[in-house]
Amino acid sequence: GSFNQARIVGIAAPGDDEETFVAFALRRSDGFGQSRASQSASVNAQYALDLGPHDRLRVLATAYGGRSSLAGVVRQDDVDAGRIGYYDSYPLLAQNQGVQSSRVIVGADYDHVAPGGGRLEFAPWLMWTDFRARQNFTGNLQSSQTDPSVFGLGDLFETTNTETAAGATSRYHTAPVRLGSSAELATEPGVFVRAGHTDQAKRLLDPTDLQPWDRRIDAALDTLDVGAYLDLDLRLWKHLRISGGPRVDLLEAKVDDHLAGATRAASGIAAGPRITAAYDVAHEITPVISYGEGFRSLDAQSLQQGSQPYSKIRSVEAGFRAQTPGERYATTLSLFETWVGNELVFEAPAGGMETEAGSVRRGFVGSLLAKPWDWL
Repeated sequence: GSFNQARIVGIAAPGDDEETFVAFALRRSDGFGQSRASQSASVNAQYALDLGPHDRLRVLATAYGGRSSLAGVVRQDDVDAGRIGYYDSYPLLAQNQGVQSSRVIVGADYDHVAPGGGRLEFAPWLMWTDFRARQNFTGNLQSSQTDPSVFGLGDLFETTNTETAAGATSRYHTAPVRLGSSAELATEPGVFVRAGHTDQAKRLLDPTDLQPWDRRIDAALDTLDVGAYLDLDLRLWKHLRISGGPRVDLLEAKVDDHLAGATRAASGIAAGPRITAAYDVAHEITPVISYGEGFRSLDAQSLQQGSQPYSKIRSVEAGFRAQTPGERYATTLSLFETWVGNELVFEAPAGGMETEAGSVRRGFVGSLLAKPWDWL
């Protein structure tokens, strides 16, 4: 393919069960400019079997690995003056820049269908991830934080993040229950747990020999998320559907800061409702409005003792779905606004993401699907 890209894929699905398979993919590319070559490989395997007339088990294993060279940034005045091309890289400052990541996941999913039509699901999993990035965003501005007299060795940041995590999800979806002559209700209670241990490091390297000359982060992080939710799905008069419910998460984070020689902990309870209402004005058009509250994890290095380890998020959305008879033409349009309590933004001098104040995001999403003829 383009940029000397090559890819090979293999898939095997032995037996009669369509959920049993093994697949792999290999890929390489020279990239679209200097120092942008990449390679990756992945494998996915799943085995499914029936344990009885109402029980089914699936076991899944995936593995992925990839790496890529990075060209680094170039100065705009050098590009405007023709001293360097837009897709080129500096011979020294861009040296040894690149990123690599790998991930292994092993999980299982057990499904039980009750005689009344309810469905119980239990899904445990185990995951290992490894990530390393070496990038220079600012050229040669940094000096050592431990010894300010050391500087001028380039701003090549190396960031590493290795995590081992395990968790499980369990939920029970009930069969719809009639409430009078015009209402139908289905419920789904569920629980979720995730525990992980992460080793994080961030340091400045000499691009010529990759020896560290300043350390910014060296920490171990233990995290825990225990959550529970109740999802309600209510249908009224065949036209109105109201769904949603509450969710509560207990979040804990413990940071062992090796550079500071101190340990700090943060915890909090994140609770938030979510609700969506849709009304079928006719078969051709359905207005929808929704509101939800959630959370996002904060950078562990910015956490203080006793603080909350998450940022609150609130979002509202309104729109509609429309379609012509026969569903030959369908369209969706929605407007949204989201409030983030504590935003993460990219800061080039810091070589990564930094915690900032709150933010507001507004926008719209639209789509159009056309099927004018059976063959198009």
